[in-house]
Amino acid sequence: MHVLVLFILVCFFSITSAGFFTILYSLEWGKEKANEWLTTFLLSFFQSVIVVQPVKVGFSRVYPPCSRNRVHIILMISTHVMIFTSSGS
Repeated sequence: MHVLVLFILVCFFSITSAGFFTILYSLEWGKEKANEWLTTFLLSFFQSVIVVQPVKVGFSRVYPPCSRNRVHIILMISTHVMIFTSSGS
C-alpha cells in the first residue's frame, strides 16, 4: 500500500513540476511563439494517436511473426521537429 502511495506522489510531482517549468519557459517566448508551440505539440500528439499508433497496431496484426519472435520493429513514420526562429532580437 505504501508503494502505491509513493508511486502516485512521484507521478503527481513529476507531472506538476514538468508543467510548471514548461509554463515558465513559455512565458519567455511571448504569446505568439507559445501558441505556435502549443499548436505544434497538439497536432503532433493527435497525429501520433490517430495515425501512427493505429498503423503500428495494424502492422503487428498483419505481420504477426514479428511479435511471436519478439523482434522489435520501430516504424519511423514521422519525425517531430519543432523549429522556432527568433523574431529579430
